[in-house]
Amino acid sequence: MSAMQFPRREATAFSTLVRRLAAALAALVLVCVGPAFGEIDLAAAPDWARVLLLVGGLLLVYLVWLALLPCREALWTVTWVFAIAASGGVLTLAVVLFSPRDRALPLGLGSDRVVAIAWCGVCATLLCAASVMAGRLASTRR
Repeated sequence: MSAMQFPRREATAFSTLVRRLAAALAALVLVCVGPAFGEIDLAAAPDWARVLLLVGGLLLVYLVWLALLPCREALWTVTWVFAIAASGGVLTLAVVLFSPRDRALPLGLGSDRVVAIAWCGVCATLLCAASVMAGRLASTRR
C-alpha cells in the first residue's frame, strides 16, 4: 500500500515575487521599529516605544500572512495596512512639527523633537513607498 500522494504546488513566479516583497518589507519594518529596540524594559519604556513595537508587530503579522498566502487579495490587504501605518506616521509628524515648543508632546516624544520629526518623516515615506510597491504588484496580477 502506497502512501497518499499530495499534489505539490509549484512556486509560481508571482508567489516567489510576493514572498521576496514580504521579506523586504519585513526588513523595512524592522528598520522603522529600530529606535524602540533600545528600550529593553517595556514597563519603563516611553509610550512611543510601546506604540511603535505594537504597530511594527502588527505589520509583521500581516507580512507573515502575505508570505504564507501570496495572492492578490492578501497583497491588497497589506497595501492598505501599510497605507494606514504611513498615515499614522504622517499624523505623528504633523503633531510633533506643529505643536508649540513649550507644550509637552504626546507619547513622550518631547525629549528629542528634531530627531522625532526626522524619524517620523523617514518612516512615513518608507511605509508609503512600501504601500505603493505592494499595490503596484497587486494591480499587475489578474
